[in-house]
Amino acid sequence: MLNLFNRSELFMTYTKENVDSVVKELEKHGIEYTVKTTKVHDEYTDEYVKGSSDGKTYDFSIAYKVYVQKSDFDIAHQYVRKALFPDD
Repeated sequence: MLNLFNRSELFMTYTKENVDSVVKELEKHGIEYTVKTTKVHDEYTDEYVKGSSDGKTYDFSIAYKVYVQKSDFDIAHQYVRKALFPDD
């Protein structure tokens, strides 16, 4: 069971697609994880953060953090790279 004292932050992203890819890879290899979400806004205007790249608009208003057990961190980190950069 993951709790505050035996977990490490493995990965953080602002896109649902990235967190879904990482979680799918962790599940495939039987690694226990927890995903925490946080609303993100501009501290001066209280507006939610949005952006665009390559003609696509992105909503950066939610930060996704993936946590794993400290003992699984090294192998889980390799699976994150595999999920996000499959051609490496």
